[in-house]
Amino acid sequence: MLVEGAAKNYELDIQNIRSRKVSTAFIGTMRAILDSKYNEFMLLMEESPKQVSKFCDFVYAWMGKFTVDSVSREIRL
Repeated sequence: MLVEGAAKNYELDIQNIRSRKVSTAFIGTMRAILDSKYNEFMLLMEESPKQVSKFCDFVYAWMGKFTVDSVSREIRL
C-alpha cells in the first residue's frame, strides 16, 4: 500500500517535470555562473589549487552579488 502510493506520487512528479518549460533567463543565469566558475578555476589552479571554492558556495555568492540583464544579457552587479 505504501509502495503503491509512492509510485503514484513519483509518476505525477515525472508528468509535472515533463510539462514544465525551462526559461531562457534560467539558462542564461546558469551559463553565466558556469562561465564565472570556469574563469575562477582557471585563474586559481595556476596559483594555488587549494583556494578554489566549492561550487555551492560559489553559486550562493554569485547569486547574491550578480544578475544577468534580460535585455543586454550581460552580467550586472
